[in-house]
Amino acid sequence: AYGKAAREQLDFWLHLGDFIYEDGLSEPADPRHAARDGIDPPHETITLEDYRRRYALYRTDEDLQALSASAPSISMWDDHEVANDAWMGGSLNHQADEGNFSARRTAAIRAYHEWLPTMVGAVPSNASETAATVASFNEGLRIRWREFHFGDLAMLLMLETRLHARTTQQGLTDEMVRQRLAKTISEFGSPPPDRWNGTELEKRLLALKREAEAEATRPEKRILGEEQLQWVRGKFREAYASGVRWRLIGQQLKQPAAPPDYEAAVRLAAASDSSRTRSAAAMWQAVLHNSTTVGASYVFDSPMPYAKAMRGMRLNITEAQRLSTLSLLAAGRYKIPSRLDGWDGYVAERGRLLNAVGGEGAGDAPKTIVYGGDSHNAWVGRLRDTHGRIVAHEFDTMSVSAPGFEFYTDWLPTDLDAAAWTAPNPDLDWADIGHRGFTLVELSQASHRVAYIGVDSGEPGSRAAVRCLAMFASPFGQEELRRCSCSRIGEVSQAIAAVGLGELRGSTSREEAVGAGAARSVSWWLIAAGCVLGCLLGCLLRPLLYAWTAGGAKERDD
Repeated sequence: AYGKAAREQLDFWLHLGDFIYEDGLSEPADPRHAARDGIDPPHETITLEDYRRRYALYRTDEDLQALSASAPSISMWDDHEVANDAWMGGSLNHQADEGNFSARRTAAIRAYHEWLPTMVGAVPSNASETAATVASFNEGLRIRWREFHFGDLAMLLMLETRLHARTTQQGLTDEMVRQRLAKTISEFGSPPPDRWNGTELEKRLLALKREAEAEATRPEKRILGEEQLQWVRGKFREAYASGVRWRLIGQQLKQPAAPPDYEAAVRLAAASDSSRTRSAAAMWQAVLHNSTTVGASYVFDSPMPYAKAMRGMRLNITEAQRLSTLSLLAAGRYKIPSRLDGWDGYVAERGRLLNAVGGEGAGDAPKTIVYGGDSHNAWVGRLRDTHGRIVAHEFDTMSVSAPGFEFYTDWLPTDLDAAAWTAPNPDLDWADIGHRGFTLVELSQASHRVAYIGVDSGEPGSRAAVRCLAMFASPFGQEELRRCSCSRIGEVSQAIAAVGLGELRGSTSREEAVGAGAARSVSWWLIAAGCVLGCLLGCLLRPLLYAWTAGGAKERDD
């Protein structure tokens, strides 16, 4: 991915977070994900020297070196640049025996500035630096939110969602909800879903839903903080007054959605006018039945690169898989929030942000595009403020190599996973659960177009199959998100824009065609959580090309 981006003549690349992962070899990461053996340091990164060595390891990637040399970057961290599920006062992955979290955070962010070009003053490095100098620098380490302007075509706001104002999510975490779901179902003997209605189990599940919703909707929970929100409001007012065409927001998180509802996906497909979709519904129903039956067989068809040798094998459902499937079905049926580290867990703050986006001059029709990452999968949808108005279109990138939701349900077909996400979420137009890749984006005065490109990642240095998964257009000032034909993907670079989403490991002739003849384009890459998202924007008399990533590539994937 990095090597391909470096050949695209980008004007800049943008990273949305998780440039590195802090895990050590003792962490429970699946070694089959590794693109090569060994990490440095072999333990979890805690000290300044640890973080420096981890960045140095990533920078040994020759393709990343080429990308860094080819174009400037705009970047913002997420959590793994410090530790998993970080907030302003701690992290889910920081324990008491690992020292002071503030010192760890300062070390991590200092190393970040040393290895990525950022708008921060020089790092004091002489032995005689005073305590006041160090304190002043450490405060300056915390990059605030930033803005970038591209003539009258677009304004890009880069938000900070982790370390400045985020309150703790540890009152009820994602893992706690999953564990409680599984425990509750197990306590009642793990009955099949057709035996849940009106039972004590159902009452307990509904009680867990109420508890999770109460945690997610607490008004005092913050991600951005009032100072940053006021800044967003002011910048949108300025954009409206100055006539800037598009308002772009780069941030680290997938926007909220109801949990996937597999039963609803089957019902919708079964009611379709398409015989092909109805056939899929019958197959999905059989899959769900088998997945709640220990010993039932299924054909392993995981899209993950490490699983190639196992594809087509017939395996048997285990007790753990059965319980996991029942938990998924319960979360979907009763709409139990389970992504509490993201915007799903900060509902009031999300409303404040989208109300700011839909403020003065912005609520008549969407002129705002929100880019996100974090989940490692691809999402397209519309965002509404607290009044129900559509105020933005959202495009989230898949990862380059790290697994997404499909890794945790690799006995279920990924088309069923995707249908389960879209079924209960009417504003979610499209989801892809299973592909790694990047996204091309074209931005002109008239339209914003996005093409999601799937890449069969393969081994390092090898070529990979590339194909267009889906393409969407957001006409300026219209609520509609239009699904376009992928046959037009070759026009993207020649028209105006391209955005690469997710990390790639190679390229093909189709990928080579994207970006050809873009000599008059300005370009950049966005990267988040180890994923790459590339995007082209039209700027004044010529187009602007940029790319971003979001999603995640573990250090061993590099």
